[in-house]
Amino acid sequence: MKKIIILLFAILLTISSFAQEKKKGEVEHAFGFAAGTTTGVGPSYRFLYHGIGMQFAFLPMISEEYSYYNAGITFIVSLNKYRHTRLFLYQSNNWVHSSSSYNRMKNGLGLGFEFASDHFSLNLMGGYANYDFKKLYPTVEIAFFYKFSK
Repeated sequence: MKKIIILLFAILLTISSFAQEKKKGEVEHAFGFAAGTTTGVGPSYRFLYHGIGMQFAFLPMISEEYSYYNAGITFIVSLNKYRHTRLFLYQSNNWVHSSSSYNRMKNGLGLGFEFASDHFSLNLMGGYANYDFKKLYPTVEIAFFYKFSK
């Protein structure tokens, strides 16, 4: 499994130099909702600059008896972009904490597809996740965004 992770990481680093778009000044800002075991759950913000960027998700739930926090950060590298679709690699990190002494860090790596109109996008991501630092598990992530810039 370690060889697979190292190979995917090497591919991610190699492709990042080829993944940049040729257009100058291409910046994307988007707000929406993410749901995934490694990308995080909750309201989300995504920033891309020339096809490389990050996505943040955060969901706090607090009451008098209980508290729950879910925070995720995902790194994105576009491989190919067309007018209404994008293919990208992602590496995600998610921290989950609750007052019932649950505290867990999760990591993921995989391939994503974005289906977009001029202002809305749906991201479907799939790959492998590490929950216990012993095994890799398949994972599926989803996010829906409103894009403020094209």
